[in-house]
Amino acid sequence: MLRIGTATVGRKGDDYYFKQLSEEEKRQRQRAGYQTIRNSWNNFCGWCKRMNHPISVEHKEHMTQYNKPFLRIVANLRDSVRESKFASDFHYGILAVYTFRRNNTQYNKLKAMIIHWTMSSISFFGSHRIGDLAKSSAREDSEREKRGSHFKDVDMFAMFNERTGKTQLCIRFTEDEKGKEDNPQDRGQTTFYEDMTGPLYENCFMFCLVILLARTPFRDYQSSSRRQLLQKLLDIKVTKEQRFARIYWKHEFLGKQFFECSTKDSESIETASSLHRRHKDACYRAGLPNAPNFHDFRRKGLTNADEKH
Repeated sequence: MLRIGTATVGRKGDDYYFKQLSEEEKRQRQRAGYQTIRNSWNNFCGWCKRMNHPISVEHKEHMTQYNKPFLRIVANLRDSVRESKFASDFHYGILAVYTFRRNNTQYNKLKAMIIHWTMSSISFFGSHRIGDLAKSSAREDSEREKRGSHFKDVDMFAMFNERTGKTQLCIRFTEDEKGKEDNPQDRGQTTFYEDMTGPLYENCFMFCLVILLARTPFRDYQSSSRRQLLQKLLDIKVTKEQRFARIYWKHEFLGKQFFECSTKDSESIETASSLHRRHKDACYRAGLPNAPNFHDFRRKGLTNADEKH
């Protein structure tokens, strides 16, 4: 297992997650990061400006010069809070095995497992931040309930596949990116298709479809039976000339969260902290004591994209 997991040459990762950290390594990871201190200072300057008490340019420059050479050395700060680790398909496959085949966890609601795996898969294959999909505690209190994936940010289509000559369904997520609230046209998008190759646990569309069939948000397709509703969706035909047909949501769903809280029946949004907790538990069950975080999976996809483009 370790031999297969260390196929990524020259990058810290893979076998790193199977090792139990020593006490010294744990202490090193608990050190604060220089970039964190710098971001806190910048946020404080922004808050003062919004309160109509801006900090002078001279004081800003003085603090910058103080933070850079002096505070970093005296406080023994790390350059980066997160180490450059790369989680791969290998680790994702292990998590899948211990999530579906060897999982002894008793869920009060089965949707907790479905929502957790769907959001994890979207983050892995689409390189989304978890804060783009769920409610992040890093947001300001007034903004938290507005963030995450809403139905208005998710589009579903039936499209003609020229390779197979048949109609297939697909779903597209528009990221809730930082700093692009006023420019939605610049936000990144990721599309997942019905006939994606690979193991079934990698098919993000299938898990999204399970969530949609449970909530029935479709405007033009309704049925009291979920099986009949699924068949109606599969029976949609799109010609080569038509190319695609959009599947619309009901108007009352547009402002609702796509990923609702998995442990409550209310329409509150799933939180990033609860998702992270379940992810860590899944990693421990899978024999990964030094659990890879979501950024490790994102870094793998973003690095691959950077190398290709």
